[in-house]
Amino acid sequence: MRIVVTNPDAMGDAVLRLPMLQAIAREGHPLLVICRPLAEYLLRRGLAGTDARIAVVPESPYEMARAGRSDFNREVLTRIHEFQPDTLVFGPYQWTILEDWLSRELPGLARIRMNGYRFEGRSVGPLPAGDETIVPVDEHWHETAKSERLCAQILGHDVKLGDPSLQADDHDKSRAREHIPSAPGGTEWLK
Repeated sequence: MRIVVTNPDAMGDAVLRLPMLQAIAREGHPLLVICRPLAEYLLRRGLAGTDARIAVVPESPYEMARAGRSDFNREVLTRIHEFQPDTLVFGPYQWTILEDWLSRELPGLARIRMNGYRFEGRSVGPLPAGDETIVPVDEHWHETAKSERLCAQILGHDVKLGDPSLQADDHDKSRAREHIPSAPGGTEWLK
């Protein structure tokens, strides 16, 4: 299965979704992750060593919704077409106008999403009818538990995802020490 996963969120949710994305890639599914610029480097580091690809939406879908806009960068759509996916996965429980837009622009793709709802803001109407699998999760579950259930549906078998983690290389640690020495706790956590 060739899978596109949306990750319209910032770094925190990207980190929490990493175990799911890593599991999909490890099982050999070609993977394209759609993310914001803020999460790109983090996702590239977390998916290093896999064949996963990244495409960046330059603006926050959340901010675009608040501003009443849905004019996404067409370059992302071109990257998706070049990837030739057969499945679109909504990463977040509360999906955005990005997922709305992709569902309309890619009507032939099967969709897998949680039983969540649209993030508040301007919607472009109901999702188009089509092949859609809705994964039941509890809204109050931790993001990693939601991702685990979503991943099991994608892969077709139960999974136990570990806690998210990233290994910083010496260059990343050096940069972090330069930029956050005055943070609470200093650089103690940079081991």
